[in-house]
Amino acid sequence: MSDNDQSPDWDNLQGLWQDAPAIDPTRLFRKARFAWWRVRITLFLNLAICVIGELLCAFVLIKNISLASNVFGIVGLLFCWVTAWFTYKHLRSSLGDMSSEPEKLLELQIKQLNGLIAFARFNIKMTYYGMVFSAVAFWMFYEKHGVFFPTEQMSGMQTFVNGVMWGIPIGILLCPFIYGRFIKRKTQELLGLEASLAALRAAG
Repeated sequence: MSDNDQSPDWDNLQGLWQDAPAIDPTRLFRKARFAWWRVRITLFLNLAICVIGELLCAFVLIKNISLASNVFGIVGLLFCWVTAWFTYKHLRSSLGDMSSEPEKLLELQIKQLNGLIAFARFNIKMTYYGMVFSAVAFWMFYEKHGVFFPTEQMSGMQTFVNGVMWGIPIGILLCPFIYGRFIKRKTQELLGLEASLAALRAAG
């Protein structure tokens, strides 16, 4: 066998190294710190919104205004509880601790991205439940006012509430598209981080 046959394929090796993103320790630490805070803020805000929602729905149930309002309170409590539980489930494993080691920082970011992607997929599924919640809200509004659209007799606040009610289902219908783009973008980012981690381990 000739020397040329025994030599490695340098073109292929060069292609593999070029495909793996270069690792800048300073930039890596800065991105990891941002991701570290992002996951915590996302978890805190979502849990806070769920707690506030549960308190409001419990208040509606206590008032016992009508059948529609009671159904709204029960559906809202279930919605907030399920959202809070799965938010905690998908993001708690992504918290982790900061480290000065590049490999551990990459592992932490990969774990965080997996958690965010799983959380986004959960939110897409919850849009169906959100439509039920929105339908019950319209039922409650109709039961009180006898209409689905604002009238001249309504106060400014009632008109505003009606506008919000119509805006919510529109936002819910857009959620799968918005979260779908988010998942696609974060998946590409995840692949880049996994390539960097593989290159770092190969170099070590």
